[in-house]
Formats: sequence, C-alpha cells, structure tokens
Amino acid sequence: MQRIYDGFLPTSNGSVIRQIDVPMIHVPTMLEVSGANITTRPDGDAPGDQYRVYEFPGMGHVDTRNNVRLIPNPCAIPLSTYPMQAYMSVALNYLFQWVDKGIAPPKADRILKNGTAMAVDERGNPKGGIRSPYVDFPITKYGVPNKAASPLPAKTSDYVTKGGAAAATQRAALVTIPEAWQSSPKRAVS
Repeated sequence: MQRIYDGFLPTSNGSVIRQIDVPMIHVPTMLEVSGANITTRPDGDAPGDQYRVYEFPGMGHVDTRNNVRLIPNPCAIPLSTYPMQAYMSVALNYLFQWVDKGIAPPKADRILKNGTAMAVDERGNPKGGIRSPYVDFPITKYGVPNKAASPLPAKTSDYVTKGGAAAATQRAALVTIPEAWQSSPKRAVS
C-alpha cells in the first residue's frame, strides 16, 4: 500500500494539527492565528513530522478581491484587497518542492502573541509572521472579523440573496477587514 496523498496545505482548522507521514505546510489565516493555540506546533523536518507554519499578517479566511459571493459587498465595513492567492501560491510552491524534490522549505517567523491575542504594531497590524508590503508599508490595518451590513444592500450575490442576513453574517465572519486610520499612514522608506 502506498500513501494516498503526497502532501497537505491546510489553511483552516479548529485545533493543533497532528503529525502525519507526508510533508505539510500549514497556512492559517488571521482568524485561526487569533484563536486559542491552534498554531503552536513546532516546525519539523524528521520523517513523519515534516511540518511548517507560514503565518501571513493580514491574510483573511477568504480572498475578498474576486469572490463572487461578496459582490456586491454584503459587509458593514469595506472588503480587504490583501492578495491571499499570491501568498498561498508561495506556500504551495514550497510544498511542491518538498514533495517532488525533497527540498525542505525555509522556516518562518510566527505572528507574535500576547497570550492568545496577536501582538500589534502602532498601526494595529500583527507583529511578526511573514512580512509583506501590506503590513510593513500599510495604508490600513487588518482585523478580523467583519460584520454583515444592516440593512443588506438592495442587490447582493445569489448566495447572500438566497441565505439573507445569515449568509451575509457567515461571509463577513470569514473576511479580513481593512480599517482606515484617522491620521495619515505615511511611512519613511530609506
């Protein structure tokens, strides 16, 4: 008997992921990182414990940039433009290299926490993790979760139209929200 799967790339889970016999790169969203100790498992390279965690500050549970269930926006707060797909592609590429060529991916910093809460910088974005221009040179801060608009827009996606406020609430709970700052977010670049 051979393995059925060569590797895994989970994003969302409700508990610490157990060891399995194939490489795994865990890419939790901010919703999972902000939860209770879901991403505490250490990275591993030994057979049966090939594991990495890549935490990207700002990453929502759902990519909102082209999600048909979120057009038009059924949420109370504008949707994020964080390019979740781009960062998931990085993790997937590393997983392919690990599975196909045996090249272990680099280890990465985790999002810093104060107990179970994410530590945030002066702009309100999570500290640590795999940095990107979206949080290092931000024009907004990223938080979770959003909430449904009340009342809902007159026209919504088929999904939200069919499910009403419950569907809008479910969608909103899965997206990262950008919150504008009161003052200018300009930052010097050297």
